[in-house]
Amino acid sequence: MKILIPLGTGSNWDNNELRYCLRSLDENLKGDYEIHIYGNVVPEWLTNVMVHPAERYYPEWLNKKNNGKLDYENFFDTLNKVKTFASDNQGYFVYMYDDVLLLKELNVRSIPNIPLEIEDGSFYQVRNFDKHGRTINTSIDILHEKYVITERLYNFETHLPRIYSSVKLVYLFTQFPFGNLSVPYALATMYFNYFTEEANPDVLRIKDYKAGFYFDHGKVASYMSNSLEEIEKAVQNKTWVNYNDMGLNLMATDLSGKQYLKEWIMNRFPNKSKYEL
Repeated sequence: MKILIPLGTGSNWDNNELRYCLRSLDENLKGDYEIHIYGNVVPEWLTNVMVHPAERYYPEWLNKKNNGKLDYENFFDTLNKVKTFASDNQGYFVYMYDDVLLLKELNVRSIPNIPLEIEDGSFYQVRNFDKHGRTINTSIDILHEKYVITERLYNFETHLPRIYSSVKLVYLFTQFPFGNLSVPYALATMYFNYFTEEANPDVLRIKDYKAGFYFDHGKVASYMSNSLEEIEKAVQNKTWVNYNDMGLNLMATDLSGKQYLKEWIMNRFPNKSKYEL
């Protein structure tokens, strides 16, 4: 099984997101797999992975229309990396981000494709207030309106690893070319609502499966990280942890100046993996 991890232009934590992600996989992910990194900025300490240089992508027509403002550039670039990988490989593969951590043993072929929540019309306006939310709304618009998919939809944006079919992805990108859109779609929501046979909507509740740290406890399966004890309680019995920059860099409310999530991650995975020089 191949694992695709696309990288951006660097990180605010010196690519330690990738370092600790790989440590968690090395410790807990079972089965035969190989890791493929797509990006043009790759940390020097990486080893035992396949590195694929990939230039940044943004639709030229949109660049001209926006007078050089690269709106949604990271979203377009990530979709293009997935498209490139799917075009170059056959069979099923795992697509994942670098800001996730596997906490318990899991076979690479047993990663479930579960949703975040059942789609509800009331979520639509709320999501319009942030970029990622608008990409989900693009998916919903395409699935509901343009292509008249009327059955119940799910929001699959859990930010967790997924198993995709390269053949089906290539078909999806052909049917729905993201390079023609002003606001790109959210891939998981598009793919698993279109290819419903690939999803596991009733296997697990997301709250039982992962703990997310986004500096926003109002989101589904989201927790705050104001102390090591708070983090330990949140991750108890969970399979995955994921986070964003806000959650990672949250300063403690106890005036200590600590960033407890970083401390917890370093404590949880202190040993080098086979992917580090």
